[in-house]
Amino acid sequence: MVKHIVRMGKYMPATNEGELVLYGLGSCVGILFYCPECKYGAGAHVMMPTDDPIGVQSDRIIQEALTSLLVLPVQVEKMDTYLIGGADIMSLPSISIGTKNITYARQVLKQQGIATWYEDTGGTKARSVSLNPENGILTIKSNGNTVVLNKMNYVKECINR
Repeated sequence: MVKHIVRMGKYMPATNEGELVLYGLGSCVGILFYCPECKYGAGAHVMMPTDDPIGVQSDRIIQEALTSLLVLPVQVEKMDTYLIGGADIMSLPSISIGTKNITYARQVLKQQGIATWYEDTGGTKARSVSLNPENGILTIKSNGNTVVLNKMNYVKECINR
């Protein structure tokens, strides 16, 4: 399967012909959008909020990722949205860039009327994440640990508890 690597400060769409991959989400936040009906996804690797002097036009990146989905017959309320990353990897209490990035990403998604289906955010460890649009499987790797999330199995597991 082809890997579509979403680089820092960029976004990328993917169909069922390839997997979206975001490496090295330390304080950066990865936002993944997925349409289960059309098997199409998009990812944004957000560095810093745009109000930050060294921010990388995060509003534009998120908006372009969304726009790449909305040209298809996708309904925003039926999209799965994942928020990954935002670790505070520097041990300086006065600087919590990861926390700032998480807050910012949530705010932008809320303004767009988009609910986050799943989050793996915060902490002190960097993450990498991949999304396979063909089957909707999300894989998160961090510090030697791997979490594989299949929404259908996850929903069934929660219902059966």
